[in-house]
This record gives sequence, C-alpha cells and structure tokens, in this order.
Amino acid sequence: MRRVALCAVVSALATASCLADTVAKPVVQGTGGTSATGGSASVPQGGGGASGSGTTGTGGSDTSHAGSAGATSGGNSSSNGGSAPNGGSASVAGSGNTGGSIVIDPKKPDLISVNGQVYRESNGYDIQGNWASFVAPTATLTTDFTGTNVCVTADMPHVPNDTLWGDYWGGGISLILNSDTVGGASLPYDAPGHNFAGIDVTIVSGTHGGQIPHEIRLKYKLVGSNDSYCKAFFNVKSGDTLRLLVAEVTKDCWNAGGDHIDPANIEHFELHVWPDLAAEVKMDLCMSKIKVVSLDDLGGGGTGGGGGTGGASGGSGGASGGSGGASGGSGGASAGSAGKAGSGGASAGSAGKAGG
Repeated sequence: MRRVALCAVVSALATASCLADTVAKPVVQGTGGTSATGGSASVPQGGGGASGSGTTGTGGSDTSHAGSAGATSGGNSSSNGGSAPNGGSASVAGSGNTGGSIVIDPKKPDLISVNGQVYRESNGYDIQGNWASFVAPTATLTTDFTGTNVCVTADMPHVPNDTLWGDYWGGGISLILNSDTVGGASLPYDAPGHNFAGIDVTIVSGTHGGQIPHEIRLKYKLVGSNDSYCKAFFNVKSGDTLRLLVAEVTKDCWNAGGDHIDPANIEHFELHVWPDLAAEVKMDLCMSKIKVVSLDDLGGGGTGGGGGTGGASGGSGGASGGSGGASGGSGGASAGSAGKAGSGGASAGSAGKAGG
C-alpha cells in the first residue's frame, strides 16, 4: 500500500514537472533571422539597419542617395532597423546590416558616376555634381549615363564655310564640380583648396560605331562665364588616358598666348568635339575611368641647400713673448643650389576654329 502511494506521489511530481516546463518557460522569441539589407539603389549601398527580432523583410527599391532598410515582419518590430538616414553614407559600400559611419579615404581619386551623378561622399576631393550634355543646333548628340556609364555619341555635319562657326560648334559633355545638391546650381570649386591639380580620363570606343574624333578638346570653365580654358588632344586611340591640368589650360587654346584660368573659381570639366570644314565628324566614345590628379601627385621643386658655417675663431695669444694665435678659419661653403622646378605640360591647340 505504501509502495502504491509512493508511486502515485512520484507520478504526480513528474506530471507537475512536465507542466512546469510547459507553463513556466517563456516562449523563445525568433532570432533576428535574415539581416535586413539596404534597399536596392542606384548608388553603392549604404549600411542597412540592424535586424530586429523575428524575420526581417528585405529593403524596398530606392533610387535616392541611400537605400532604406527593409521593414520587419513577424515577431516584435525592430528597435534598431530604421530608415535610410541611420544607414551608412551613400555612394560608398558599407557593411550589409550595420549602420555605422564609413570612413572615406581622403585621397580617393576616382570620380564614379552613378546614373549621371557624382556624390561628394564617393571621392576625396569634395566633388559633387552631375553630368550633362550640350550640342549645336546643326548637330545631333545622345548620351548614356546609366549606371556608371559616361558615354556620348554624336554626328556633326561638315561646316559649309569658315564664317559659320557660330552655328557649327559641335557638342560634348560636362561635369559640374561643386553644387549643394546633385543636379543643383553650380558653385565655385577651389582647386588648390582641395589639393586638386587636374583630371585624368581614359577614352575608349563606344558600342555604336566606336569613332573617336581626330581632335578632342578638354576644358575647364569658370562660374558665370562661357570662356573656354582648354587643351587640344589629337589622334586619340581607344585606351589612351588624357590628362588635363588646371595649371596648363589657356583661354581659347586654339590661339597661342591665352590667359590661364582662376583655379579658385572653376565651374565644370568638359569634353568638347568640333566639326570640320572638310568632312563630317562622328563621335562614339566613353570615359572608362575618370580620376583626380592631386597636387601631391605632381610633387614640388627641390629646396635650396643650407649655407656653410664659418671657420674656427683665431687662437688667443700665448704667454708673454709668445707668438700670436692661429689665423681665423676660412668661410663656409656657399648656399646649396635650388631644386629643379617641375616642367609644365605643353599645350597643343588646333588652328582655324572659333572658340567655345
């Protein structure tokens, strides 16, 4: 009888333990699951928000500066996964699911276009602006700025005679270097203040015929002025890199002796192709790489050497009757020669074409 009672007690305790396991233990919440990724964007994505409890949703499509984090679904809402402002900086790749700040290499030289826009955060020279095109009424021109493309195709009929350059001035593309917002009004860009010496562009043939004109002019223009400060390049081949330094461009480069540009008041960089008196000009090219040349890249002239020190002073007289001290030392070596200055790049201009 006692054994039966003891078994009943043990059985009751076991049942209570099972019930305690069922009732007393909290329901285990779902873990973060798949991390929220930043929304699909036309700029390299910033970091998304941190995942919440429960399965997180994926980010929505967004073409703005930074992708928004995906909204959570199921379980409790996320306390950390916020909208895009909590993500990393746009235009630079961040970690997939953390919103921390992203350090930009201050010397990052590449000017990466994203759908025709260059963001300040994506480079180390404070350049922000958009690509645009310009064309004379006598020519046709189309551009491709989708993704990271910077491409232009144009057809320019020959100029009937040399009095009509005002109507036959070709066309090209330009990049604003400074604006408060991408696509906004241009502001002066201070090249020396940003360690900016110039731009390297690599020219490649396009996919619609691949014609690279005999002459290409690269330019900088001033804010509020249509004056051209340029340099002409001839016989460019696909894969060639052209360098346009601020210090070497001259006003109306097709004429010798032009003024130099004010480097603290630059508005934009430009590629311009002109038609020809003799024949039609076709253009189909892309800029496969656009890179800032810094003042540090160019280096500076050497410094002068230090002057030599004078010789030892004359010795004091000896004991009475002794001979005088040694004569004064000779002067030191002359000052070192100044370092060799860097040579400037030669500019080449085409003759016979009107400005623009």
